[in-house]
Order: sequence, then structure tokens, then C-alpha cells
Amino acid sequence: MKKQRNKNKNTVKIPRYFVFEGIDGSGKDTQMLHFINYLKNKNKYQNILITREPTDNTKEWRKIIERLQNGFKNKEEEIFLYIKDRIKTHKNYKKLLEVNKDLFIVSSRSELSTYSYQTEGDINYDTISLFAEKLDKNKDILHADITFVFTVSPEKTLKRIKERAKKTWEKLDIFEEEKFLEVAQEKYIAATFFLSEKYNMNFIFVDSNGTIEEVTQRMIKGYEEFLVSSTLEEVKEEEKMERVKKVKKAKKTKKAKKKAK
Repeated sequence: MKKQRNKNKNTVKIPRYFVFEGIDGSGKDTQMLHFINYLKNKNKYQNILITREPTDNTKEWRKIIERLQNGFKNKEEEIFLYIKDRIKTHKNYKKLLEVNKDLFIVSSRSELSTYSYQTEGDINYDTISLFAEKLDKNKDILHADITFVFTVSPEKTLKRIKERAKKTWEKLDIFEEEKFLEVAQEKYIAATFFLSEKYNMNFIFVDSNGTIEEVTQRMIKGYEEFLVSSTLEEVKEEEKMERVKKVKKAKKTKKAKKKAK
């Protein structure tokens, strides 16, 4: 189990916005449902908003669906549509989180997918980041408190996709060939380093090879270990601040005594 943490102090005491990422066939959506059950078992009155990106309630989403069938004009248009959909969706998330302090948001895909799939040619992480910042003038984009990244062998994921296709009569395309899946997963992992540095995002990597139950156990273990380490960091930071206050107080007292003499 690998956890990638931001180098700065984690200011989120209680994670409320979770994102599930991974290549097709990694099991992210199945595990997302198991995580939701885990949260509900912790508190049956828990309010949970289940969502995905792109969403299905913006005009950008409708354009994305159209372009996926007929082709995007260029890479810039594709990135533009995904980011605009995210901005509108996250603006609503912010309002909901402010109004309902007990709300948890759990999403299938978000920023990491954009940075993983849209880098191509002259378009790199910085290009996408600058594009997003330019479009997001009101800073509505929310960076996930925790992003679960499910990693799996390309052979395993292709097998899962084929099994799913048999059940649903779904057609396989070139994007689900083994080599593509291998490269896509490498891009996912690489993008986490940029997002961790740039936006202080937290990532929990989960080995998705194995049974559903085994993967769920790894996911929950990673999450609980994250909570413990975050709490320890906060305690250490508070202790550090307390020591600084004591030193400053001692210096003031010392200066006051010198003046009194």
C-alpha cells in the first residue's frame, strides 16, 4: 500500500471530498460503492453525494458526448469542455459543503483523469494547469481531500473488461488494448506527483490485483492509516506551535525583567 502525501501540513481534519481514479477495469467504481458502504456503516445518518465526472447536467457534458462520437476539433477544445464541466459542477459542490457540514462527496474521476489522459504533444501538466486557472477565475475547482488510485496489471484489467463486455454486449475499442492500458496507468501515476506538488493533493494507491474483498480491505486499511497519520501530523504541528509560543513568552519575560532592573 503506497500513500503519496503533500509535503505541506494537511489542513483537512475530516476528509469530505473523495475521488476514485484508475484505468478502465481497475475496479474503481466497484470499490467506490464499497467505500460508500464503509462510510454508511460508520454513521447510518451520513449524507453522501455520489457523482462522477464529466457530469450529466451541463451543456459541456452534452458537447463532450457529441464530440466523443464525432471527434473533437482539437485537444484544446477537449480540455476546455472537461474543465468547464468541472468548474460548474464544483461550484455547486462548494455551496452544498458550506450548507451541509455533514455532507460527503464521492466521485468517480476528476482532475487526475484530465492530467493523465489529456497530456499529448505540446500539452503538458503546466499547460493544463494554466488553462484551468485561466478558466476558473472564481477558483471554484475543488481539489479532492483524498484521491484513491487503483493500480492493476494490464492483463488483469483487460480480462475484466472482456468479461464485462460479454455480460453487457459492450464493444471493445482500441483504447482498451493492453499497451494503451499500460501507458495510461503510467500516466496516472506520473500525474499524481505533479498534482501533489502543485495543489497539495493527497493520493492513496491501492493494489487492485486480487479479489474484490481483498482490494476493499487494502483500500480501507490505506484510508484508516491516512487518518491516523494526518492526526499525528496535526498533533505535532500543534505541539510545535505551543513550543514557539512558550519561547516567545519566555523572551518577553526576560526583556521585561531587564527593563525592570
